Amino acid sequence: MEGELQLNLRQIVQVLEDVLGRPSRWNGEALLESGLFFAGAARYSGSIGVSEVIFADFDLRWRTLIHEALHTFSPQYTHMTYSGAIGWEEGVVEQMQRLLRPAVLTALKVEVTEEVVSAIEQAHPYNKYIVVLEDLRLRLGEEQ
Repeated sequence: MEGELQLNLRQIVQVLEDVLGRPSRWNGEALLESGLFFAGAARYSGSIGVSEVIFADFDLRWRTLIHEALHTFSPQYTHMTYSGAIGWEEGVVEQMQRLLRPAVLTALKVEVTEEVVSAIEQAHPYNKYIVVLEDLRLRLGEEQ
């Protein structure tokens, strides 16, 4: 299954590099993990870990992989800088995942059950960060 994980991430990163016009910092290492507290984790080293449970769920796999792959386009940060701006990093990445997911999945010819994904996103813990960032965007008069 780790081979499939690496293939999926490689495909996603390629599409995102094309869309974003910049290279990813992903080092090509992807691990399925049984004890991961979160759905996935982009590590400071450039590797990506994904929960075995999430990866096994076809619909949730893709939103998680896109989210974690997007972290690898952020400027490199440390634990201290991440902790000091967790809402900024997670809010931006999660909102970008939601905005870019349809284009990424279309490019990869992958279909997911949007009702399943939407249900997860309605109660997602990063929604609080997105709300604040969207408020800031509107106050600045920026388009989406």
